[in-house]
Amino acid sequence: MSRTPKASRWYSFTDPTYGRRAFGAAFFISIWTATVCLAPLGMLSEGMSLASLVPATALLGLITYPPFVAFGRFLWRSIPRRITLKNLNEALHFFEDRRFVLVLWATRDYEDKTGQTPLGWNKDSGQDEYQDHSWDSAVASVSRRYGCESMRLYQPGDPHFVGNELKSTLVYCSSDLQSRWKQVVKHAMAYAQAIVLYHGMGPGFEWELEQVQSEPFLSRKAIDAAQVHDALPPLLAKHADTDELTIA
Repeated sequence: MSRTPKASRWYSFTDPTYGRRAFGAAFFISIWTATVCLAPLGMLSEGMSLASLVPATALLGLITYPPFVAFGRFLWRSIPRRITLKNLNEALHFFEDRRFVLVLWATRDYEDKTGQTPLGWNKDSGQDEYQDHSWDSAVASVSRRYGCESMRLYQPGDPHFVGNELKSTLVYCSSDLQSRWKQVVKHAMAYAQAIVLYHGMGPGFEWELEQVQSEPFLSRKAIDAAQVHDALPPLLAKHADTDELTIA
């Protein structure tokens, strides 16, 4: 039986895109841990009794939790989880065992932004400032509300995501699987509850779009990225029937 790969954020410590967030999260959590562990030693050295030490340590932990652990967890959770598929058999079983939304995108033209929220006038810069909305986070959030996971096939060097909200899980195919990527994508399309298309130019995306348009079963569950909030919920409320598609 093939082992089911687990999603993880540990890759981020060696990833140039998310390394700063990973080490930042580790730093803030380490500061809290060191404070809670070392402060009692200082209290004991000052003559505090053991009976008083326990509540004092608990209070210190509660007071310092929000600025350190909570912020560290916030940074950590803003990093997309990643799953590495090592071989074709593992990839095929992986998509069969879960409910998910598949994001197909042209990496060459991709920009993770759906809009901007005005933040007001900045007197220092002398101009209005805006906060970017993460398009990927919108897909992930809608998917989660319907018990699904948002996934996208990923390779190192692909464009990163903006914001700190929930993100799609990155599905990375190992080098041994790169030559079989079309089979992996077709299998993923078959078992996805919905397919979200972020249009752009590129031979990979053009092939994926051709598959969607030529197969009625796939085209019925494919939507444009601009329709995520309106068209995705009805699709996720249904149960896809993968028997309609022959996987070559």
